[in-house]
Amino acid sequence: MMTASADAKTTNATSNHSVDVILSKAWAGADVEPAVRSSDDEFLRRVTLDLIGRIPTIKELATFRNSPDRSAKIDKLLDATEFDRFQAELWTSVLVGYGDQFEANREVLRRWLEERFRRRTAYNRIARTLITAEGESAFSGPVNFLLRHPETPVVKVSRVFLGVRLDCARCHDHPFDRWTQKDFERMNRFFAATDRQEVSEGNIRLVNLVAEAEDEERPRFLTGATPRTSRWRDEFALFTTRSRPFARAFANRLWYQLFGRGNVHPVDDFNRDNAAAVPELTEHLADHARKSGYDIRSMLRLICTSRAYQLTSRSAEQDAKRIRVFAARTIRPLSPEQMADSVGVAMGQKMSAAQRREFIEESTRGTLDEDSGETWAYRETVQEVMLGLAMRLPSSADSIDNLFERVLTRLPTDQERRLCANRQQADILFALIHSNEFRFNH
Repeated sequence: MMTASADAKTTNATSNHSVDVILSKAWAGADVEPAVRSSDDEFLRRVTLDLIGRIPTIKELATFRNSPDRSAKIDKLLDATEFDRFQAELWTSVLVGYGDQFEANREVLRRWLEERFRRRTAYNRIARTLITAEGESAFSGPVNFLLRHPETPVVKVSRVFLGVRLDCARCHDHPFDRWTQKDFERMNRFFAATDRQEVSEGNIRLVNLVAEAEDEERPRFLTGATPRTSRWRDEFALFTTRSRPFARAFANRLWYQLFGRGNVHPVDDFNRDNAAAVPELTEHLADHARKSGYDIRSMLRLICTSRAYQLTSRSAEQDAKRIRVFAARTIRPLSPEQMADSVGVAMGQKMSAAQRREFIEESTRGTLDEDSGETWAYRETVQEVMLGLAMRLPSSADSIDNLFERVLTRLPTDQERRLCANRQQADILFALIHSNEFRFNH
């Protein structure tokens, strides 16, 4: 059902955007020709899903068609309140998965993150607060990050904030990198001076203790350095967020968020045998992260305004060689949150909070609680949940054109018009919402 829109650009004009200059060299070196620029409809759907977590409304589609200023649209989405909520949900799933395990309160953490996004808090400050969190889980969002990973918190911290799978050295020396089992043990000791106290049922207090230990028992950074004070977690957070690997991992995660594939992929596996697809891009994005003061919006704006981000996915050249160097668009399934909110837009009726929660819980049952690098991995949509939701179909008699625009953000082809002729509106809507084109971000 996916076809190129009439307004797709067929030219491949050069771009002086810093990201595109780097990728153009990579494309030439790989001897690949990039896909053409996406149509305005295709771009609008993609960027709206990526930045605020839902498909555009018919009104938003009409407005953009009338004035298709892509940079202005990116800025408007980055300033939207929906941006804060969606990004908070996305990062909550990265940090703790989808369950309330080990007495961690996921919703308290999500609300804290949403407030950080609303205040435009720098990413390095968010990371530092998460690593050094103290307080009660019922009131302190960051505490719930460490509660969710009680035994070996350094495993999650190193994966999320450094892009290093240190857990591969938990039982033996890392098979693909220089980390040893001893490195793992001494890194994990940074979190040893933390006391866990039960305040009441479902409310746990974390306290940062004054640490004392002999030299051989003290924690050690991967560089070999040891903490100079007794505030081990504070030193670990400061060292981590000032490091070059932190900048690389942050930039690579945002690239993955927008492209469905990291420049280093998987995103949490930087090692000697897993090189970046475009090494110069990794360093350029890390430099921008530092210069911007770890401004998340600045990073997303940089990537979204690039020619590479705006390439079409509707290309016959969807081979692995092009996808690896971002010369063709990766198609990926909608996240549970994107699907829930997009269904509401498509059906003209938002889910209630309870329906949305049920939808997401059913969509993620038994998945995504451990590996934050699997956010966009393919999984079947839980169609039974959609059918079970007591959602009334719109009563207005929409035209076929309006149905396609509302659900797929495009007009139907002549063939699709013929197929839909004399069909009930509910049947057309059902088919469109269950189509692969609706279920995937492209």
